[in-house]
Amino acid sequence: MGHRYVEVFKSNNVEMDWVLKHTGPNSPDTANDGFVRLRGLPFGCSKEEIVQFFSGLEIVPNGITLPVDFQGRSTGEAFVQFASQEIAEKALKKHKERIG
Repeated sequence: MGHRYVEVFKSNNVEMDWVLKHTGPNSPDTANDGFVRLRGLPFGCSKEEIVQFFSGLEIVPNGITLPVDFQGRSTGEAFVQFASQEIAEKALKKHKERIG
């Protein structure tokens, strides 16, 4: 996959709901605010690689969404839902770290 730095941003359930509505039925519980948005992912990045990137931080079951474009190709972004807002704040410290 190669080493690429990843941008990590705050997100929220409204943004996540919009993505879920436009990318398919993979629907985590959006009741908490523990969301982050990743940008700059390699197009072949898997959910497992995102879990490894956030090693030690609890991600909720089915809490990773990899949006696709209208042709079904990866957009290079992801939304990740953590178990709490506090854990999501820790995830933000991974901003511009390398994945892969």
